[in-house]
Amino acid sequence: MKTTRSKILVTTLLSAATLIGLSACSSNQTRRVDYGAQPTQSMPAGYRTLEYGRVEDIQIAGGGGGTTGGGAVIGGIVGGVAGHQMGGSSRARDAATVGGAVLGAIVGNEIERNQRGGNAQYSIVRVRLENGQLLTMEQAPNVDLRPGDRVRVYDRRGIARY
Repeated sequence: MKTTRSKILVTTLLSAATLIGLSACSSNQTRRVDYGAQPTQSMPAGYRTLEYGRVEDIQIAGGGGGTTGGGAVIGGIVGGVAGHQMGGSSRARDAATVGGAVLGAIVGNEIERNQRGGNAQYSIVRVRLENGQLLTMEQAPNVDLRPGDRVRVYDRRGIARY
């Protein structure tokens, strides 16, 4: 009985560690653009074009972070199989199977959420360039811009106030 509890505890701890590890390792594809800190008169290194304009509008987008459920299903199956391998008696094996399936589903769902962009938010910044074109760019959610601000646009992806 004591070894069964130990095995269940080990399975639970390993599942939790797997969740933490996989969440840290997964590629969270956040939409970040380097908009530079306080630009100088010259163009920052690595950029080729420079345009000027005014911010027309800023909207916050993203944050849905929905999942299809596929990650939870696959994680539940893997966790259930792994849990079934633990435990000596029939009851212990059943408990470990259920616990592994639940933890696996949670882990699988989180992995899928991270792969799909998580709960990342970003700002959609619309800039009216001096030549009259309207440019829409995705920026970090905490971009320090307001409608009406004069901005420099680097390679049509980086933006900074001036």
